[in-house]
Amino acid sequence: MAWGDLGLFLALLEKRGDLRRITVEVDTVLELAEITSRVSKLPDGGSGIYFEKVTGSRFPVVANIFGSARRMALALGVESLDGLLPLMSGILKKLDRSPAPPPMIVPEPSCREVVEAVPDLASRCPITCSLTAVFASILPSW
Repeated sequence: MAWGDLGLFLALLEKRGDLRRITVEVDTVLELAEITSRVSKLPDGGSGIYFEKVTGSRFPVVANIFGSARRMALALGVESLDGLLPLMSGILKKLDRSPAPPPMIVPEPSCREVVEAVPDLASRCPITCSLTAVFASILPSW
């Protein structure tokens, strides 16, 4: 099944017991990353996590929803990830035969338009990351 809607996929994960809701408020500085890191290291990749209340954000956050082979296969609509091999082989063969498109030069591309002089990124992208959080999640605990 193809998932055109993240909400439907999350509902299925919750129904199957593969999504845990965190209802208490969670801080984006270190706390959210630490919870995700600990859960993802559980057997079989842990469960997906739905953070309902995130400090300084009006949006909930989901994490680790593709953290196991079973959930990844479910998201991609196959029984197991092994089922992707024939599909991916066919796609790669077609790509090998297709010529690369020629480069296109656009004198005034729309990506250079200024939509907002000073965008309010804090309200749109509330998750912050510090180097401490990055190192804490990738370095072994010795």
